Amino acid sequence: MVHFKYLIIGFIIGVGCIAPGVSGGSLAIAFGIYDRLIGCAVHWKKKLLKELKFLIPLGIGGVAGVAVFGFGLSFLFDEFEFSMRLIFAGLMLGTFPSTFKTSCKEGFKNYYPLLFIASLAISVFGFNLIASGGELPLNTLTAGLGGFIFGFGTIIPGVSSSAILIALGLYQPMLERCTSLDFGILIPVAAGILLSGIMLLKLVEWLFNKFYGAASFIFFGLLGGSTVAIIPKITEINLTLVISLILAIMGAVGSYLFGKKFDNIKEKPKE
Repeated sequence: MVHFKYLIIGFIIGVGCIAPGVSGGSLAIAFGIYDRLIGCAVHWKKKLLKELKFLIPLGIGGVAGVAVFGFGLSFLFDEFEFSMRLIFAGLMLGTFPSTFKTSCKEGFKNYYPLLFIASLAISVFGFNLIASGGELPLNTLTAGLGGFIFGFGTIIPGVSSSAILIALGLYQPMLERCTSLDFGILIPVAAGILLSGIMLLKLVEWLFNKFYGAASFIFFGLLGGSTVAIIPKITEINLTLVISLILAIMGAVGSYLFGKKFDNIKEKPKE
């Protein structure tokens, strides 16, 4: 059952890594595996073999999530962008209770809500600023930048790399070129992801080791900001809006129930 749990979580995180408005790092925090995953990445020589029962199903699920949704998302966002944005916003909202609970696992301090509000405000402002900057053409340089942003958003919880890439005009062309195995784009994207990992993994591990609660609430605020950023503007009430809202509510309830169901299925990491 534990292996199945990580398989499903990996699938959801894989989808979250490429789905606009969703943060793979935030989903990892919501499901209580983020600090464990970062520890495996930073101390891979020590922990890789010990954590195979955790990493293998998680990795298989993640690859499956990227593969399945990578080919379908381009079409869905072309045809149903408004609905898809609301659905993913609902999915993220459903993880909020679990994210809050995980953020408080080492205790709660009175100033944590202030960190959340400040982080939320900075995130919303940042997304608006990026959106006002215009779109970039896809080439080797911007593909590397996109890879770095993708890695950054995967490592830093609450930062939706996909939402940033959409604002820069890189999301759709990168998704199409990567799923068609265009190595002229895949290689600089991979290089950007690797660079972000080298720069950020140890920093994030240090933050969680020294300031777990404060760091968690800051990242929680970033999650809230990326959720706000992905919600589309509503200009009229029509059937599409009603159906989309129903699906968004179903997504929120589904992600909440999933987190609640598997919350009691724990497997302590090996030292």
